[in-house]
Amino acid sequence: MEILVFSDSHRNLSPMLRVMQSHKDVAMVLFCGDGIGDAISLSMEFPLIPLRAVRGNCDFTASLEYPEEDFFEVAGVSVLLTHGHLYGVKHSTTRALERAKQLGADIVVFGHTHNALEAYEAVGEKRIALFNPGSIGIKKDGALHYGIIEIKNGAFLLSHGTVDG
Repeated sequence: MEILVFSDSHRNLSPMLRVMQSHKDVAMVLFCGDGIGDAISLSMEFPLIPLRAVRGNCDFTASLEYPEEDFFEVAGVSVLLTHGHLYGVKHSTTRALERAKQLGADIVVFGHTHNALEAYEAVGEKRIALFNPGSIGIKKDGALHYGIIEIKNGAFLLSHGTVDG
């Protein structure tokens, strides 16, 4: 199962559309906020692909039907989806990691920093992944960034992709 992860599109829908067209077998899309209107538009373009989205700190006019965090399980992997601003991720991932531990999450998926990240933290006997796809709307290092989560038999593999702006 392949899941695409976008964040921080900031009204730049076109790169997400291009990524979606190059990933024909995607099973789900996660959106980490700051451009919730873009996520809604993406969902209308691809109505058969489930979307899970959260609001970010710049989503002032966003519909309240989208929460600030979402905790769910997909294919045996538990995911905490958040924008990250509520947990101060620009300074430290400690609070996000604590929330993941509290919920029993395997992966914390977040945005806000615009920097792609894949890190792992040992919490007791469990290992929690911290995954930021980077920004799909604002260039970093000359490219726009997104994430990919591949799940098979309850195990996951995280990776990043780039697309030209």
